[in-house]
Amino acid sequence: DQERVDRFRHSIARALRFLLHLQIALPDLASVGTDEHLGAVRSSLRRRNLRCDNAQHFLTAMLRASALFQNEELQLAKM
Repeated sequence: DQERVDRFRHSIARALRFLLHLQIALPDLASVGTDEHLGAVRSSLRRRNLRCDNAQHFLTAMLRASALFQNEELQLAKM
């Protein structure tokens, strides 16, 4: 039913927003490292350690979820 589909889509969008918060942005570089760390993915919101498996899981989730959304909806997930 459509209500259930909408709830799943909303949950996925919230999960994507959380994942984007784990990604290293410009303001984070002062506490994490140099420009080469820009876009890297942290283990958690509280830990600054960077691991390649975190990035792999992040990319897999983002790619699979992007197939479910239109570009406009993905922009909403970033907010």
